[in-house]
Amino acid sequence: MTAEKIELVNDAEALVRDALDYPLDATLKSDAAAAHLVGTSEVGQAVLEAYRAGELPDPTAEDFEASWKAWVKGAGKALGRKGKDLFMPLRIVMTGRMAGPDIPVQLQVLSLADASDEVPIETMSLAQRMEVLEKSISELPAPAHA
Repeated sequence: MTAEKIELVNDAEALVRDALDYPLDATLKSDAAAAHLVGTSEVGQAVLEAYRAGELPDPTAEDFEASWKAWVKGAGKALGRKGKDLFMPLRIVMTGRMAGPDIPVQLQVLSLADASDEVPIETMSLAQRMEVLEKSISELPAPAHA
């Protein structure tokens, strides 16, 4: 997943488990996430709309990283967000965490797990994540518009 964090093969297990888990509710309730809640609501809504419309890039596609970057850039422009104001809420929305390996890498690992019937680790598919996200952002403060 991220070679700089893995010294032994056993080190990979925790990173993979984290990528397959989606602790969104716990993260949103943390003090550390408080500053990002409105952004998370706004970015989360954009992700949900793109997901429903089939516009989120496919993590199994060969050009996924480039497609993901282009989608993020377009979403950021549409939302008037960039830098940390875009990337932190996006990380929270897509991974359920405030830190970790790159989002595209985590989504690719998730897609591999979704495609396998033999994954011995509990996973939360992208579809399940979107259901949790929808419920969670409905409980967040609405974005303030100027």
